[in-house]
Amino acid sequence: MKLLNAKYGDRRELKALREKFESSGYVYLESLLNSEVFASCFREVMDLKRVAVKRSFIMPGIRTIRRLHTVGGVSIQKNAPQARALYDHSEMLNFLRQVTGGSIFKCRHKEELIVANYLLEPGATHGWHLDDPDFALIISFEAPPVNSGGQLEFIPRWRELEKERKQGQTINQLIAMAGSRRLIEREHHQAGDAYLLYASQILHRVSPLTRADCRRSVINLAYQRHRTTSYGETASLLYGSEMQTDLRSRKRPNGWRLRV
Repeated sequence: MKLLNAKYGDRRELKALREKFESSGYVYLESLLNSEVFASCFREVMDLKRVAVKRSFIMPGIRTIRRLHTVGGVSIQKNAPQARALYDHSEMLNFLRQVTGGSIFKCRHKEELIVANYLLEPGATHGWHLDDPDFALIISFEAPPVNSGGQLEFIPRWRELEKERKQGQTINQLIAMAGSRRLIEREHHQAGDAYLLYASQILHRVSPLTRADCRRSVINLAYQRHRTTSYGETASLLYGSEMQTDLRSRKRPNGWRLRV
């Protein structure tokens, strides 16, 4: 059984995605996973909410807000083997090489290589930031309706804008400048869809949820362009293993099982 939707094996589709990614650092991936694979991973991602840790703080350095529930790679390894197996699957790695047009290396941070992020209440947000790993593949399992927050916002020309930064100018002031110049792009993603972002170069955030009846639940698979990458403290602050609850003892329904 194929891991990905059949259209992502089409050469013309891959060529178009590669050209788009090269020009903007972002590609929308509608219904990325095979439906049966998605259903199996969906159950695990919903189960992971039970071990998610609530985070609410201003990230040091960049000084932008984090208000969300998270699960790091160590806990996902224990509790969501099907979702974790997506990360190393040869079909996934080959697909990413095709789209990025270069080498792909696995993330060296045990917590950040695959994470689950949940926005579960009004005001929940994953504030403006750059990732340490170069590429972020985000797969959506729950998504709010349009105009309800939980939307990807990003600045493709962020590195160019940074060169204009004046002494004493804050990140938030630079973001406001980007907004005044209409440089901030916004994308809405449905459950089942995914996107690939050049996350180490493009400043991005997930906008605050605005409705109590909405949820945004995603997993993020992180990869490096180079074999070695420097990591700061942000991954530990967001995804450190504060809770080690193991869900494996729960009886799981029979279903598809992923083999790497």
